[in-house]
Amino acid sequence: METPSQSSPLPWRALRWALLVGLILRVLFVVKLDQIHYVYPDEESYLDIGAQILRGNGYSMTVSQFEGLIRPGEPTTYWGCLTPLLSAGLQFLVGQSWLTIRLILGVTSLVATFFLALQYARSSLSRPELILLGWLIALYPNLHFLGSFLMTETLFVPWTLGSLLLLQRARRSGRWTDATALGLVFGLAHLTRPVLMPFEVATLGWAWWRSGWSRRWALQAGLCLATTALVISPWVIRNRVHYGAFVVETKSGFGMHLQNSAERHEWLRTGALLSTNIAVVMPEMTGPHEYHRSKLCGERFWEFVRTKPELYLDLCRWRIKDLYELNPRWMTLPQVASPLVSAAMLTFYALALTGLVVALRKGLLPEAILLVGYISALSIATIAAPRYRAPADPALLMLAATGIMALVRWIWRRPADTGGAGLPPRA
Repeated sequence: METPSQSSPLPWRALRWALLVGLILRVLFVVKLDQIHYVYPDEESYLDIGAQILRGNGYSMTVSQFEGLIRPGEPTTYWGCLTPLLSAGLQFLVGQSWLTIRLILGVTSLVATFFLALQYARSSLSRPELILLGWLIALYPNLHFLGSFLMTETLFVPWTLGSLLLLQRARRSGRWTDATALGLVFGLAHLTRPVLMPFEVATLGWAWWRSGWSRRWALQAGLCLATTALVISPWVIRNRVHYGAFVVETKSGFGMHLQNSAERHEWLRTGALLSTNIAVVMPEMTGPHEYHRSKLCGERFWEFVRTKPELYLDLCRWRIKDLYELNPRWMTLPQVASPLVSAAMLTFYALALTGLVVALRKGLLPEAILLVGYISALSIATIAAPRYRAPADPALLMLAATGIMALVRWIWRRPADTGGAGLPPRA
């Protein structure tokens, strides 16, 4: 157990205005989406699966955006189970109204992200930094864009922040209840999108090391993992019955192959058309069920990495630009002049890097830093798009707030040292 550091009280009087502005922006954005009849491709799939669940047909689809991988009518595990379940619940309550569903998800996701991020950061950031973080969350475009749809991000970003907060508390309190709650949140996150599975194991090992290889923490880490296994077991057992394999989702195998192939490299180099239909890309990949086809795609990915490392590394270089929204074709706001957007994103990343240097020197936000590193490395190595950066965006905003205030203090340090009016030292 680590000694708790002094936490800054949350300045709710100042933060409530940031939250109010953020909610107004979120509602206006959702209403605008409804006015222009914009539907994100994944939303239709989640709505379809949710409708099938309500009709008693289980996790299946009537249509598919990836015809070669998911066959209409057969059981699907392409996505984790929580977002389709959420879709079914919302359709049961409010019907298939895009506006109502998005308003519920958008407002709930923003409030959860706002409070969880501030609760986690309060032990590392000063009062001015917490206020700045609140405004950054309220105004950050990517969080509004990805948090306003029926997609995994509306659940996954809060689950990720919740895991950071509970990991922090479990390390400092040594309470068994905190370790159990951490396993529960990690399990729910895995059922939404299983990319945090290695992160859970790695961070528990890191926390064990930070505890001085404490026997108590080793037992609590085991309790956390056991709780996670218990949470995901019904879904995994269901997939074992259908596919003969313990699996949480099948999307990763398909995605890793499509983003790591000679055809993908040729498309990025020349703009040649790339089909997303697995039966067209690989005619032999028409196995008996979805998991089999996904497994073959995963094997093709590793074969490509092993046999064409130079093309793979070149694709990794491209994915850096895709992940961090420096490639115009992936920009959240493509209508805005790309040089302006690129300049704004580069400024944001420069501030986050400044905050990273400060945080590393002072031992601040360690769990958030680990998350940013993990999400970046995993996405660059496998599949990248701005939406896959979303779980790390609140952590990047924490670092940016730290970097901005560090620069402000540096600028005002000389007047303060010479008796002028400067900012007070960091709390």
